[in-house]
Amino acid sequence: MFIILLKYFVAMNCKSINYEKSDPPIQYQIKPSIYSILDHEEQENIFVPLNTEILTYHDKEMNFKYNQTLFCSKTAKNAPSNELKGTLTYFYIFLIGYFIITITTLCLLYNEGEQTYDHLIFRLIFLIFMACISILILYFLWKSTWVLHHNQMIFFIFGLLCITFFIISDERVLSQITGNDYSKNHQSQMMILVCFMIFLKDLFFDTFRYFSLLSLFCVVLLLSLFLTVSSLSIFTNLSEMLVIFIFLSIKSIETYQTEYRAKILFWRKLKEEEKLDTVSALIDSTKSGQAYVNTEIELMYSSCDKVLEQIKSAKSVIMFKDVKNTLKSAINEVEKLKRQIAHNTFLKDPKFAKNVEFDQEDKDYLKQQFMITADPSNIGSSFLKVNLVKQQVKLESFPGHQLLSGLGVNWNFDVWFLFQVTNESLSTICKYFFQLWGLAETFSILEETEIRFFKTLETNYFQNPYHNACHAADVLHSLFYFYMQSDIIKNITPLDTMASIIAAAGHDVGHPALSNRFLINNKHELSLSYNDDSVLENMHIAKIFRIMSNEDCNIFGGLKTEDWFKARKLIIKMILDTDMSKHFECFGRFKMRAQCLCDLSFDNFDDKVIILCMALKCADIGHSAKNIELHEKWTNLICEEFYRQGDLEKERGQQVSAYCDRSNSDIAKNQSGFLRFICVPSFDIWCGFLDNEEINKNVLVQVHSNLTYWEDKIRTRKFSLELVSDLNASSTKDFMQLYRKQSLMDSKLMSRMLR
Repeated sequence: MFIILLKYFVAMNCKSINYEKSDPPIQYQIKPSIYSILDHEEQENIFVPLNTEILTYHDKEMNFKYNQTLFCSKTAKNAPSNELKGTLTYFYIFLIGYFIITITTLCLLYNEGEQTYDHLIFRLIFLIFMACISILILYFLWKSTWVLHHNQMIFFIFGLLCITFFIISDERVLSQITGNDYSKNHQSQMMILVCFMIFLKDLFFDTFRYFSLLSLFCVVLLLSLFLTVSSLSIFTNLSEMLVIFIFLSIKSIETYQTEYRAKILFWRKLKEEEKLDTVSALIDSTKSGQAYVNTEIELMYSSCDKVLEQIKSAKSVIMFKDVKNTLKSAINEVEKLKRQIAHNTFLKDPKFAKNVEFDQEDKDYLKQQFMITADPSNIGSSFLKVNLVKQQVKLESFPGHQLLSGLGVNWNFDVWFLFQVTNESLSTICKYFFQLWGLAETFSILEETEIRFFKTLETNYFQNPYHNACHAADVLHSLFYFYMQSDIIKNITPLDTMASIIAAAGHDVGHPALSNRFLINNKHELSLSYNDDSVLENMHIAKIFRIMSNEDCNIFGGLKTEDWFKARKLIIKMILDTDMSKHFECFGRFKMRAQCLCDLSFDNFDDKVIILCMALKCADIGHSAKNIELHEKWTNLICEEFYRQGDLEKERGQQVSAYCDRSNSDIAKNQSGFLRFICVPSFDIWCGFLDNEEINKNVLVQVHSNLTYWEDKIRTRKFSLELVSDLNASSTKDFMQLYRKQSLMDSKLMSRMLR
């Protein structure tokens, strides 16, 4: 009957463990045979943050996770794990059997006169007490989370009581304590003690410190009582204690080795899971919410993550080393593919087949004519190792130094005030940054050439409501705020700095206050010249270098050829990435590298280009993160520019572009959408990459605040319209007419302010 009951409990316990959905439990992998089969010995010498004396992790949270994995169920809340249920089953079967057999034996011995009444009562009281305690422990294991997490300590105390009872209730000791005659017919408590320690060892999950302390307590108590109280020969007692001591010592060593293996396996498992999890976050929502738009590259990256998860699930149930190694190789290949997707290397020039021999002349011809145009990233630079140094002394002589000292420092620097004072906001800021970093001296640029270039660049901006020289000046300041308040300035060269100044200053030069879409739809000369691809951005770049082609404005005249190409590539890339039609492509590329792979490095030229391009993109929409006064001012200006394009489209009988209809446009709704879908996700990723408290406080917090501002306006407008809907139809009609009239008056007032 007992064997049948045992088989039933074992079958139920094994059935409850689902190996298809989880890794093989650690306590099964540490068994000597399985441990050897899985070849875990090879990994034993790796560094683990573990106290090797008492086998606890240095990190308390790691210890908590370890205990939670062993004792707590992954599916049911506040319930023991399947493994703990199994060991509890075996332990309580032993206890039940012990109680039944012991009580029966005691009663039989008492009836035959081999057991005294005092001994019987003592043993029965203690057995009933132990039974009650064990039942209470089992009850609270399912009812109390604290008891579940501290079950080892509770069973340790229970073990101390039981060991004390086993030793004291031994006939040799108890007869001397009570003064009764020693009976040769008695139950052997030492055999029960050994069995109890074996089951307790499993219940502790081979925890070394608890088992070793219990073993020490057991040996000390045996020595102190058997040598002083026992009625048998000292040699008989010593021989028995020596056997028990050897047995417990071996088991203590075994628990140390087993727990050490378990701690190493758990740490490895945790770290491997972390590595696999960190690369599967491409389509995770940003801090503000969700990713609203995904590019094809992002979706490909996500598909790789799904494949990885499937391989990981398969690997978790495989125990054979060769199959595991094959799956590891598959994971490495998928990881390599993910890196290629994130780096765009699969779109780059084709590679020569390794198994085909090419004549070197043919190889050079194929490279030059069909594969490579010019790659400045492979060209060296004489300024790669030169660090930027502020020229504080020379700045003191710069006109308006005190006024300009907030550039790159005060995020909410007002370029409009600078324009009112100097009438040359863009060229003034450009010259200030040139002098701040001593760029003219570094590149041997004549002062007249520098001044003429920046003034010519500024005069090539039209007096548009938004895309004017002041906008370029604000973008330049915002760009260098990102540089100077983060570690970017420490990782770029003077050449990068000069190229960044020119890219920001000229990123909208010659802008006609019309969108790329409008130019393409109307077959404008610019769209024909630049083949409908990033029309305005290509025009801005061409205009910068046309100005520079004038000898009097050739600010790059002193550069070496390799530096000229590097600066040109950086300027081209930075300005092309400001094309908002390619926003999600650029944003997705940066997000994958910065947030998922975390492998962007300033030591790599292409990586540096990606970082600086993202910096200019965020600076270009920087007004969305300025204080509400500046933000509203820039918002009104861009809206007016949009409305003028809408007016032109109406004159031509064309469909009015989104956000461009003066008579049917809700600024609060438009701005809320722009901030929510474009600005907030961009600044979340960008500020997360910069990881600077000052930038987070001034930029990230403000852009979220501005989004809340526009959403509050929408809610207020909606509430007002709901009130109107309660009026009669004629009143509603009058109200709406009044509302449109007021909106028209506001629009005309803003136009007069701009003029």
